[in-house]
Amino acid sequence: MRIRNRFSLLFVSACLVLSACAEQESYTSSTSDRTQQVAGTAYRACDNCPEMIVVPAGSFLMGSPASEEGRSEAEGPQLKVTLAKVFAMGKHEVTRGQFRAFVDATGYLTQAEVEADRGCLTLDVRDDGNGNWGWSANQNWRNATLYGLEQGSDAHPVLCVSQQDALAYITWFNETHLPPDERAYRLPTEAEWEYAARAGSSTTYSHGTDVTAMCRYGNIGDQTALPKGHAWPEWVTCDDGYVFTAPVGSFQANAFGLHDMHGNVWEWTEDCWHDNYIDAPVNGEAWEEENGGDCANRVARGGSWYFHRGDLRVAFRFINNPAMRYSLMGFRLAQDLP
Repeated sequence: MRIRNRFSLLFVSACLVLSACAEQESYTSSTSDRTQQVAGTAYRACDNCPEMIVVPAGSFLMGSPASEEGRSEAEGPQLKVTLAKVFAMGKHEVTRGQFRAFVDATGYLTQAEVEADRGCLTLDVRDDGNGNWGWSANQNWRNATLYGLEQGSDAHPVLCVSQQDALAYITWFNETHLPPDERAYRLPTEAEWEYAARAGSSTTYSHGTDVTAMCRYGNIGDQTALPKGHAWPEWVTCDDGYVFTAPVGSFQANAFGLHDMHGNVWEWTEDCWHDNYIDAPVNGEAWEEENGGDCANRVARGGSWYFHRGDLRVAFRFINNPAMRYSLMGFRLAQDLP
């Protein structure tokens, strides 16, 4: 499986130019206080709630310029999007341990488990280094493997979850954990995701244009992914230290304090698929069936442990059926703030 679909940020917080802002560990329990925090401020809405990062209001150019290498028509035309309100994004992708708590509490069966004869789409790598993506019966979020390697601890991102599984987790968490004055968790919109991933940048990658620096920022299709020699001609020539998934937060955060916005696992968004950005919303809201939206397919963002170069670009868009599940697909939470 290889999909080829092929900004300036205006905000007032001077803190964004300081690297120290990205990793602040200051917590606030008051929802009203969070809108006053600088970008990178972390908080938990409850003791067992995920760590969230305050993302400032601002404007950016969504999509990629025609000159960007690897670009597709699905990434244009570029448009200025303005997010008028502060919001929050999960500091990390939802982990297997967090998802396990949901399953233990509810007995929920993911789509990979319900359809166990199909299971999860995984990569079968042959001895010649080439590989095929296909259904792996009885493989799911509990036991996803690659080359016989298991994920490791529950600190790794959850895999093999469909968008429907992600939404089930979010519904449960909102109903059982959030205090009455809290806004509900949700999936980010596609515009929110790109804005948060760029974190003030307008370059190919959030850290600039040097793809070989990517191994500092995410778990990607790099040299470590070659125990049998994947036959990609475009592997990134750096070493991130992981063949399969990495524990969340293993790599350097972006300027907003968000980890793994490049690589590790693809992340579901709310939006229905559109072939381009013509007539797209300019306020950061989810783009659904209007203007020819294909809601039988949804948008995922961010790349994964298996993807490389062009597919790791901030603007890259991944089309996927919401019932699909892969051993490189997970999700991250978003939350409105007052």
